Amino acid sequence: MWIAPSEKVAPSFRLIYKSRLRIQNLRRTRGLLLPRLLSGQVEMKTN
Repeated sequence: MWIAPSEKVAPSFRLIYKSRLRIQNLRRTRGLLLPRLLSGQVEMKTN
C-alpha cells in the first residue's frame, strides 16, 4: 500500500512542533523564575 510522503512525515513534524512549544514555555518560565530565585524574592523549600 502506497502512503503519501506527507502522511509519513506529518507525525514527526507534529512532534517537533509540540516540542518547540514546550521549549518556549520552559524558557519563559525560567526567565521569570530565575531572577526571582537569585534575588531571594522566591524561596525554595527543601525536605
